[in-house]
Amino acid sequence: MNSLLNQIYYLLAKDFKVEWRNKYGIASLILYVLSSIFIIYIGLIQLDPRIWNALYWILMLFAAISTIVKNPSQESQARALYEYTLYSPYAVILSRYIYHAVWLIILGMMTMFILSILTIQPIRNFGQFILLLCLASASLSTIFTFVGFLGQKTNNPSTIIAILGFPLTIPIFLTILKISAQSMGMLHDTSVINDWMILSSIWIILAAISIILFPYLWRE
Repeated sequence: MNSLLNQIYYLLAKDFKVEWRNKYGIASLILYVLSSIFIIYIGLIQLDPRIWNALYWILMLFAAISTIVKNPSQESQARALYEYTLYSPYAVILSRYIYHAVWLIILGMMTMFILSILTIQPIRNFGQFILLLCLASASLSTIFTFVGFLGQKTNNPSTIIAILGFPLTIPIFLTILKISAQSMGMLHDTSVINDWMILSSIWIILAAISIILFPYLWRE
């Protein structure tokens, strides 16, 4: 267990160091957020909470894809073989999940802050919304990280991410939008606890399946 945690820590430290050295990756994601929000700002003079809610999570969906595509750890086959000889496959996949989830939380906070300044601030229950952002980031990270590894085995990884990733996000976003609407006061639903349980269950099931299957994919 300690060995696994040490490997996860080392892989995370390596990824963040590489990211810090190659600052173009950070800059590209920040530019994506700023340009998307600016287009929304000049294109939609007035937003109501429902539109704000939908646009925010659309931005988060494409931020998840952009984060996976620019990941410095998804490198050449030679690099993958090198990591295969040194690390447990469980350490590799878990470190990627955490890495992408952290980035998505940062981008989500940034998007929420800037979008609220330039348009409206519809969120009433910040604690619930931030918790939802963390769980949504973990879920999106789980889906697109595993699909990204599948895409590495083909000649068109971006196509694989789109074909396999988008359908898997549908049940997640249906639940996210409902909980998010409740945190904005647009929906007063006593079954919101059930929605939290559904979203958590989807994430746990996806994470468990991908962790079980990843060692077989890793050996290919």
